[in-house]
Amino acid sequence: MQNLKTQTIFREYDRSESGTIYLKDNLFLFNRTETAQRRNTYTNRLRQKNPSKPFLVIYPEVMKDMDCLKDTNAVIKVGDQSWVCIRSASCPRDFVVEKTILPSAISRKMQPRVLDFSSGSDIFLDSTSNYSSVLYVNVRPYIKADVIIE
Repeated sequence: MQNLKTQTIFREYDRSESGTIYLKDNLFLFNRTETAQRRNTYTNRLRQKNPSKPFLVIYPEVMKDMDCLKDTNAVIKVGDQSWVCIRSASCPRDFVVEKTILPSAISRKMQPRVLDFSSGSDIFLDSTSNYSSVLYVNVRPYIKADVIIE
């Protein structure tokens, strides 16, 4: 799957004039932290072919049509326990992660946590004059998570 992801990134970046590419959600989620860490490496390798290429930016495919959500607060499920959260700039709301420890016979709720939409925390995706977006992925299979807008 990693080879498919790398090949897709190279191919889509080569086609892109803006440097922005959209990967299918499952491909985006596969090794997402490694991809984020290697973005500079990808950009440098791909710029050898075309030095004027802009910096590589990778988004999940669900963010391709963000214009329809310009001034909206939204939670979009992109995987089994993964969500893209979009917060409006003009009417921002809090996004809260609620977690429950499984199995359900002894389920116990954990302390809710507000997602941080600033760059460098959670998995920051983008910020424009209209919205900010983060990716939240629950990586613990014994905990069920939900993201809600307050």
